[in-house]
Amino acid sequence: MAMYAKVRRMRLREGLSISEIARRTSLSRNTIEDWLRGPVRDEMQYRRAAAPKKIAPYEAVLREALAIDTRRPHRERPCAGGGGPRDRPDPVDRTGTTSTPPASRSTGGARRPAAGSR
Repeated sequence: MAMYAKVRRMRLREGLSISEIARRTSLSRNTIEDWLRGPVRDEMQYRRAAAPKKIAPYEAVLREALAIDTRRPHRERPCAGGGGPRDRPDPVDRTGTTSTPPASRSTGGARRPAAGSR
């Protein structure tokens, strides 16, 4: 609303051209012309009415989760430095052994030289 009033004041009181108003306000000339041609408005009208947000059903749950998370120490938050994949224990299957395949585990032995190298 303030910009609308400023544009009308620049044109009607100060007598500036539409191009000069556009330069000073960074508005397009078409917008300025529409504002000047139309009736004087008390408030700006918007085309769309406020519609319910898609996240609205989950808002209470998310606010509660964020409130709980802010009370946790920084290191224990999932997005903080701690809690990454290296800090988690290996996943365990039903037999009690790790589910990491044997090929990916470190053998601790000496490495074999690559083929063709000495």
